[in-house]
Amino acid sequence: MLTQTALVYASFIVSLFALGAALLIKEPEGTRKAKPFYLGFYITSLVLFYLVSQIPNFDSKLEPLLLDLVLGLFVSSLTLGITIRYERPTLERIAYSLLIAYLILILVLHIYKDIDEAFGFIFMLLNGVLNLLAVLGRKPSPNKADYGLALALAFWLLLAFFELTSQDVNDPQSYFFSDYMIFQMIAIPAIIFGITVFLLASYLMDSNLLLERLASKDALTDMFNRRALFEQISSQVNYLRRRDGSAAVIIADIDNFKSINDTYGHEAGDKVIQLFAKIIGSSIRGYDVAARYGGEEFLIFLPSADLHVAHSVAERMRNDTEQAQLVYEEQEISFTASFGIAVYLLDQKPDISIANADQALYASKRNGRNRVSEFKE
Repeated sequence: MLTQTALVYASFIVSLFALGAALLIKEPEGTRKAKPFYLGFYITSLVLFYLVSQIPNFDSKLEPLLLDLVLGLFVSSLTLGITIRYERPTLERIAYSLLIAYLILILVLHIYKDIDEAFGFIFMLLNGVLNLLAVLGRKPSPNKADYGLALALAFWLLLAFFELTSQDVNDPQSYFFSDYMIFQMIAIPAIIFGITVFLLASYLMDSNLLLERLASKDALTDMFNRRALFEQISSQVNYLRRRDGSAAVIIADIDNFKSINDTYGHEAGDKVIQLFAKIIGSSIRGYDVAARYGGEEFLIFLPSADLHVAHSVAERMRNDTEQAQLVYEEQEISFTASFGIAVYLLDQKPDISIANADQALYASKRNGRNRVSEFKE
C-alpha cells in the first residue's frame, strides 16, 4: 500500500471519530444551531478523503471538479458553524459570499481551463482568517477552550499559507504523489482532531458556566439567590475583618404585594418584582451584594458602609420605587416598598444582623409602609 493511501485512510478514521464526537454537542435553547454545519464539516471531510484516495484512478475532468467542490463545502461548513456559534453575522455573510464565489469560479475555471490548485488554498486561507476573527472576537470574551480552538485554527491558517507559497503541482495526480500530499495528510487530521477537542471543550465550559449561573442566580430577577448571597457575604466579611472595616445590611419588601397579585394576576406580580430588582440594581455600587431573599423580599449587603450610607441608599430605592410605574396589559401599576436597615456585625453570624434589619423592616410596615427604618438597640 502506498504511504499516501495509508495516510488518507488514517485521516478518514480520524474524521469518522470526530463526527461521532460532534454528535454529542448540545447547544443552548433559543440560539441558532451551529451543530448541523459542524456535522457537514465532518461528513464532507469523509467524502473529501475518499475522493483523495481515488485520485490515482481519476480519468476525467469531472472527478477533479467534484474534488474541488467538496473541498469548498468542507472548508465553508466549518466557517459557517463557527460564525454562527460565536454570533458573528457579518462574518457569516462574508463566508456565504466566499463560498458562492468559490463555487462559481471553480465551475467556470474547470470548463474553460485547467484550474490552478493554489485557488483552493487561497479559499482555505480566507476562511481561516474569518474563523480566527469569529473566535477571538467572541463577546463578552472567549473562554479558555476558545483560545485552544483559535490555536488549532491558526495551524489551519499556517497550513494553507505554507501550501500556497510552496506548492508547485497543478494536477491531482502529480499532487497525490508529491511530498505536499504526505505533509497535508499528516497535518490535516491533527488539525481536525485539535478543532474537535477544543470545540467540544468550549461547549462544555459554556455548559458548566450556565450551571454555575443557574445554581447561584434567581431565575426571575437574575440576582443572586440565597445560597450565593451568603457565599458573597462570607467572602466580603473575611476581607472587612482583616481591614477592620464596617458594613450595613438592608432588607426591602414590596408593600401589599398580595393585593397586586390578586388584582392584576401573578404575571403582573412577576413584572413588579423584576422592576423592583432593576431599581435595586441601579441604586447600589458595583461591589455591593443584592439578592432576592424570598418572594417579594430582597436583601442588600453594603460593605464599607455605615447606617448613614445605608439609609441614603434605601431612601433612594424607596423614592425611585414610589415614582416608578409599570404598564401591564394597558394598565398602570404603581407600588411602594418598605425598608429596614441595620449595622452588619462582622464578628457575629449573618442571621443576627439580618434579624436586626428584619425588625427594622417590620417597624416600617407597622408605621404605614413606604418608609425606611433603622434598627436600634
